[in-house]
Amino acid sequence: MPKFNITAKDILGKACSHLILRSPFYSSLLLATDLEENKNIPTAATNGMKIWYNPEYIENLSQQDNRSSYMTEVTEKAKTLLCHEVLHIAMMHMFRRGGRDPLVWNIATDAWINNTLVDEKFTALDGWVDIPGSKDKTSEEIYDELMKNAKQVKVMSKSSLLGDLKDPGDGDNPDGSSSGKESPEEAAAREMKVSIKVQKAIDVAKACGALPGSLERMISSALDGKLPWKQLLREAVTTITSKDDYTWARANRRYVGAGLYLPGMEGIQCGPIVLAFDTSGSIGERELSAFLGEMNSIFEEVNPQSIHLIACDAEVAHAEEIDMESLPLTTDQFSSKMKGGGGTAFSPVFEYLKNNNVHAEMVIYFTDLCCCDFGTPPDCPVLWITTHSGEAPFGQVIKMDI
Repeated sequence: MPKFNITAKDILGKACSHLILRSPFYSSLLLATDLEENKNIPTAATNGMKIWYNPEYIENLSQQDNRSSYMTEVTEKAKTLLCHEVLHIAMMHMFRRGGRDPLVWNIATDAWINNTLVDEKFTALDGWVDIPGSKDKTSEEIYDELMKNAKQVKVMSKSSLLGDLKDPGDGDNPDGSSSGKESPEEAAAREMKVSIKVQKAIDVAKACGALPGSLERMISSALDGKLPWKQLLREAVTTITSKDDYTWARANRRYVGAGLYLPGMEGIQCGPIVLAFDTSGSIGERELSAFLGEMNSIFEEVNPQSIHLIACDAEVAHAEEIDMESLPLTTDQFSSKMKGGGGTAFSPVFEYLKNNNVHAEMVIYFTDLCCCDFGTPPDCPVLWITTHSGEAPFGQVIKMDI
């Protein structure tokens, strides 16, 4: 019988609630992942699409004799366990293993995760893998070091939490029984789905200003090259502009089947969006046409109140406000209105927004990023869509590849 009649579902429900209130990245990715009970696994496990947990393990995370103390400790440890599995998903560990030894790879990835969670002030779990300094290395580097030290591997293999990293194709069989190997097409589709939900969680956390820079760099590195620019653009715009928020008035359907009542999402209509175009002469019609085609589709989804079109080379050459009835935007419209061809400066656009009291949900700047004059960041997210490789001192950069 569960201690104090507190079940694993009670514990996980409270742990999830805490994460929702305090950790946008972890909670966003957690709520996008199915959570299922499974008594055939020792602790918890994930294959990227699901997280399984053993209810008896959850209920015994604390041995406190006082109900209040028990609930406090067990909730904190459950949060750690959930975030441990979430980081396996965020870092795409199940897809990065390749031909490496599964046990040693699991040790290496656990070492990085556990060191990272302790650094973020999560409660350490009894019996987990602990290799000091792991958070400053990649899992591949840790793996290579472990492969040179058989004695250390033998000691680490006794960890009670090992075995939580499952093959993506395990489906509903985390206990090891086979449901058949995925085809290459199915495997690629699954990896894409996981990549998309990880990127969305990153965008949510960045919008809240609650994603540590070091963690973002590591996760972005794991995602590098896995998402096409169109998907990155769509995820960035729809996540930031839709104003999605948690609401307890609508249950999250993913967790109802697991007996957990957690908040769902609700949306509010998107406010104005600014589309700024670098008209210095380095943007081709082919790239412009591809970009506008994608933006027309996204606008139908987010339904902005208005769209501000701005053309700028070294200064703002054209600016106008249009409504949704003016869609779709065509390259012919821009050929006649987007004047320029001179030097390049980005600061005039942001000065224009400030001087004309344009309060936007997002600025989307289409450019080659060949400029040093970025100006002062506006009071809204900035998305740079670039036709060349480059970096910006603020905002998110998406490399357009057609």
